[in-house]
Amino acid sequence: MRGGIEALCTNEGPVLASSAGGGICGYNRNYSRITNSSNSGSIESMGDYAGGVCGYNETNGIVYNCKNTGSVKSNKYTGDIIGNDSSATAPKATSGAYSSLEMTSLKNLIKEFR
Repeated sequence: MRGGIEALCTNEGPVLASSAGGGICGYNRNYSRITNSSNSGSIESMGDYAGGVCGYNETNGIVYNCKNTGSVKSNKYTGDIIGNDSSATAPKATSGAYSSLEMTSLKNLIKEFR
């Protein structure tokens, strides 16, 4: 995505993605902002990135004041709000976020216990 979503955006339906899957967007990059948005649908990525709001956040993308209550599932890099954040603004990327979800990422669980 380039530019951003500054107004309320809501997803209530299921998302099935081949790569990065998110309730609002798959990829957020190039200083784009997603604000005041929410997801309650189930998110599943057949690839590596899945997030309740955004699958992959990079290059100073910002996800602010967003909410996820849907389930999130992927092979790895699964997150309640963002699946993977390689943005330089990572510490601030999910400011104001709220999540209440069931997350499934088998590879991440196995990696943590090695």
